[in-house]
Amino acid sequence: MKLDQGSLLSTHRVLLLLFSAIVAAAALGGCGMRQSAEGTFDKTLSVQGPLRLELYNGSGDSRVIVGGSGQVEIHGEAEVKDWSESSSRAHLRQLQSQPPIKQEGGIVRVGLPGDISGGSSVDYTITVPANTEFKGVTADGGLSVTGLQGAVTVQTGSGDVTIAQIGGDVRVNSGSGDLSISDVAGQLQANSGSGDVTLAYPKGEVRIETGDGDVQITRPGDAVTVQTGDGDVEISDANPDLSIHTSSGQITISGAPRSGAYWELHAVSGDITLNIPPSSSFQLYAHSVSGDIDTQIPIMMEGTTSSHELRARVGDGAAHVEAATTSGSITLR
Repeated sequence: MKLDQGSLLSTHRVLLLLFSAIVAAAALGGCGMRQSAEGTFDKTLSVQGPLRLELYNGSGDSRVIVGGSGQVEIHGEAEVKDWSESSSRAHLRQLQSQPPIKQEGGIVRVGLPGDISGGSSVDYTITVPANTEFKGVTADGGLSVTGLQGAVTVQTGSGDVTIAQIGGDVRVNSGSGDLSISDVAGQLQANSGSGDVTLAYPKGEVRIETGDGDVQITRPGDAVTVQTGDGDVEISDANPDLSIHTSSGQITISGAPRSGAYWELHAVSGDITLNIPPSSSFQLYAHSVSGDIDTQIPIMMEGTTSSHELRARVGDGAAHVEAATTSGSITLR
């Protein structure tokens, strides 16, 4: 097929117009990109006696650690974004000269709402005395808190949370992010919308609720209550009271209930597995609507039993275990 000169010119004009449109779109897109400026700031505050630290961070990772007594050290790494480079740098200089930090007696507030524009993010490292109580509210970013003797209260939108070696109570509310918590001396309450919860060596009572996330607990020291919508629950070295409810997840418990303890294990569409040492002692009631019950340990049958229901005694029956599932199996081994 042979094109005449008019057709070639017409095609050339179309290509030029297309190229011009692409260049114009790229230029417009470039104009819409924000320019960023990065910098740091530091501030040291003197404190006496117990301290309450409050942190509000819209965007950025935050870390709270323990240092010497008598002072609070705050280090911020900021990224400020605006429509021009000069404006970004001006906002950064303002942030560095007037960081969002306020002190009122024994209360220190860091990153107060409204002090930083929505296009900015700050990574904080805050060093505090051990006798500190902490409240943290973050929207988008990770948070780590270690070594405090006081209570810890955390509310996050999206970001992983790590909490360790806390001498007081801990309360965490998370929208979407994994929670890793260990060595809490007080009571623990954790709510997570869509994140896994890993808990190690809690000494006080534990209450955990998740919408879509797995829960793993190691060696609880006091009563444990867990409720999940779509997540597996695994507890190892268990002996205190347990109340575990899951809709569509597996329940796996390893340990032996202490004398007088009560284990209530309920699943809707998941299996329940108990890994029991030979020295265990409890009364057992197991029920599955459409699944089997398999016992691989010595038991003493009590009452009428079937493939879907079992009443038995393990050892002297000093504790009580109830396991029930709708469409899963129950295994003791």
